[in-house]
Amino acid sequence: MITLDYVVKNMRGVWNLAFTERDWRDDVDCTTEGVFKSFWAIALSIPFVVITFTAVHPTLSTAPQFEETILARTPAALLIFAELVSLVLYWLANVAALVFTARKINASDKVAHMIVAFNWSRLMALAAVATAAFVLGVTGNVSIFVLIYLPAAFFSLSILWAILRKFLPVNIVMTISLITMLILIEIIVDTLVTHGLVGLYQFFS
Repeated sequence: MITLDYVVKNMRGVWNLAFTERDWRDDVDCTTEGVFKSFWAIALSIPFVVITFTAVHPTLSTAPQFEETILARTPAALLIFAELVSLVLYWLANVAALVFTARKINASDKVAHMIVAFNWSRLMALAAVATAAFVLGVTGNVSIFVLIYLPAAFFSLSILWAILRKFLPVNIVMTISLITMLILIEIIVDTLVTHGLVGLYQFFS
């Protein structure tokens, strides 16, 4: 088990790594145990994913394009379940892709640091996006949502950019390519899982 203090300490370290000149090494636990503990970030992200879905789904479901899809006839509970399954799968797939890349470019000595920083940074990013979604759910104002979501998305990309540049010997073009790869993995996994589960639901219902 991990404590709130441990989580906050690691996230503070990742923040300092990405955005300040302060030393982050004392806060980010890059031991073998710390690597495994960092995967708690997946479980801790679940409430934020649920908040985001719950807030965004009602607005999305009113769009004409959405009403024409099979998703419109699928229970929200199943769609949330699909989101959570996708979260776990694409998160692990992203970590695997980063580890594979690091080994291919002779950066294996930084793998532990990169995994820990990546895992806690994703928790931070999902929390930022959930904040924007929560505002949408409370206000129903899409314009306000966009104003908050854009900085949240920029924060997510910025912290990922900083981690890749810190721990991998890659240039700007390669960094952009890696980020694009991670985003594509997320989209592909989410699409396959969602449509796969929805298809099964439609088949058995």
